[in-house]
Amino acid sequence: MTGKEDFQALQDLKAWFAEHPECSDPAAGIRALGLPDMTGVPADPCARSRSRTLQRMAAEATAMLRHAEYAIRQRNASVGP
Repeated sequence: MTGKEDFQALQDLKAWFAEHPECSDPAAGIRALGLPDMTGVPADPCARSRSRTLQRMAAEATAMLRHAEYAIRQRNASVGP
C-alpha cells in the first residue's frame, strides 16, 4: 500500500467503527471494508520469511489491525464513560 492508501484505510476504519458502535472486533471492520488481512498468509513467521510477497502481505495486515484497534480506541474515547 502507498502512504496515501494507508492513510485512507485509517480514515475509512475510523468512519466504519463510528457507524458501528456495538462492534469491538478489529477484524470485523477490516473484513467489512475489504482491507488487507492475514488471509492466505502462513501463521508461521518462518514460512512467511521465504517470500517477499508474504512478508508484505503480513506487514499490511498488521498495519490494518493496528489502524482498526486505534479507530476503536478513538471511538471509545470520544463516547466517554
